[in-house]
Amino acid sequence: MEHIHIKKEKLGYLMFEKNFKWSKVPTIGLLFWLTKLVSTGQGESISDWSTKLFGLQNIVIGAAFTVVWSFSLFAVFLYLQLRSEKYRPFFYWMSVALLAIFGTVLADGLTAVFGLSHMITSIIFGALMLLSFYLWHHTTGSLSIHNIKKYQIRAFFIG
Repeated sequence: MEHIHIKKEKLGYLMFEKNFKWSKVPTIGLLFWLTKLVSTGQGESISDWSTKLFGLQNIVIGAAFTVVWSFSLFAVFLYLQLRSEKYRPFFYWMSVALLAIFGTVLADGLTAVFGLSHMITSIIFGALMLLSFYLWHHTTGSLSIHNIKKYQIRAFFIG
């Protein structure tokens, strides 16, 4: 893995270079993981709250409504982040949080509507995650998140 070390005083100059590209992902560190933890917990809570709120008469209708609004907003914020020239924290983290909501209601729906056990849904989602890693590596030649500047790579990593 190649690391480029740039002195802070040179960074300002480099940003005006014609071929300079902004990073499309946040710095991965403790704050990233804490924010990811909070967004995952928030996704679980909002998914359950929305499903119950809009499903007072029929829980399936509440879940369907939650799927529609969470996926729609996720698509909007993901589109905005993908079209952005650089990392935009609001677009990025809204995409992450909305995906957590959508993923939670989807997993709950597979269990409730189709009667699949949590073990089976865990296997399904684990296999889908492995498939996405395979496709990412096969398409881009890497799973690195440190050089995400091309649209093709950004499509695999949110941003």
